[in-house]
Amino acid sequence: MSRPSKKPDYDVKKLMDQLIDEVANAYLHPQERLPDERTPLNVLAEEFSLSALKVRKLLVTAGVYDSPIYRRVQELYAVGKTVKEIQRLTSLSAASVSGYLPYRKTIYKLEDRTVLAERLQRYR
Repeated sequence: MSRPSKKPDYDVKKLMDQLIDEVANAYLHPQERLPDERTPLNVLAEEFSLSALKVRKLLVTAGVYDSPIYRRVQELYAVGKTVKEIQRLTSLSAASVSGYLPYRKTIYKLEDRTVLAERLQRYR
């Protein structure tokens, strides 16, 4: 018999989807602006207590971000180019290329931490 979960209601996928939806909605539907005017990333970053780069990556993951460099990176990635190849072709750093690609696993540094993250924090 296994021991009971310390956080039985913790669902990282659900938290990720909820954060992505909230950021995308705030980006696409700002309250005090015209409907076609989008909220700058820095304003969203401050509102959600995240970095502007993380906000951009969340918007990329949601599929609502658009810029010329984003489209170029997406085109190259869609035809099977690796991050290193895209880096060479666009003169971007590896971190910048990754910033224009959607999250594949999980969003790091969420407010609610996993049981393992809490255990590691206590250990440190």
